[in-house]
Amino acid sequence: MASCAFLAAYNNVIGAQSWHRRWYAPANACAAAVALAAAAASGLTAGEMGLGRGARRPGRLASALAAATLGGYLAAAAMPVTRPLLNDKRVTTLDGPGLAYQVAFRIPVGTVLWEEIAFRGVLQAALRRVMPEPAAIVVASGWLRARSGSLAAPVLLHLTTNCAGPVVAWTLARRTR
Repeated sequence: MASCAFLAAYNNVIGAQSWHRRWYAPANACAAAVALAAAAASGLTAGEMGLGRGARRPGRLASALAAATLGGYLAAAAMPVTRPLLNDKRVTTLDGPGLAYQVAFRIPVGTVLWEEIAFRGVLQAALRRVMPEPAAIVVASGWLRARSGSLAAPVLLHLTTNCAGPVVAWTLARRTR
């Protein structure tokens, strides 16, 4: 319950503070570390959180899903009817270093690391202790994590979803100018 309360408070209270936008990635990395420390202090193991020794590879299913996601972005860029869906001004107006910052630091550290550790790692492991696994998966929305036994799988899919889209959109915008 404490994990749920912390995650809800952090996302809804701290995340809404004006300073959080500027310090998004470091603040979320620190929050991920706090969540891991709290989980370890409560007795959750690395294996329960999908961080055990054998959990470093995403596996074939996650790799296939990530490849399909990338393929979907490329197909959207190739078809005139779906191309406008990639015209997100938050991405297409970035310069090269701005895009690099987003896809190499802000998204992986500030979004993916935090969300996967917090929700698919800590929260799902904590919920599994107090409710049946299917219910814990529904609450933490982490089927891929449960199926693979590893956080690497949802991390790969999350990175692909959040980073490939901006890269494809940005590249497409540069080609059509």
